[in-house]
Amino acid sequence: MGSVPKIIQLVNGMVSYMYYMLKNKNMFSLHLYSVG
Repeated sequence: MGSVPKIIQLVNGMVSYMYYMLKNKNMFSLHLYSVG
């Protein structure tokens, strides 16, 4: 039972991250350009 909240927390974190990236597309594109 203890692993279920961790999975939910992980998924929630991923969704937040995806939303953040979509919200800041220009920053993300600039970052990708810098890295690669």
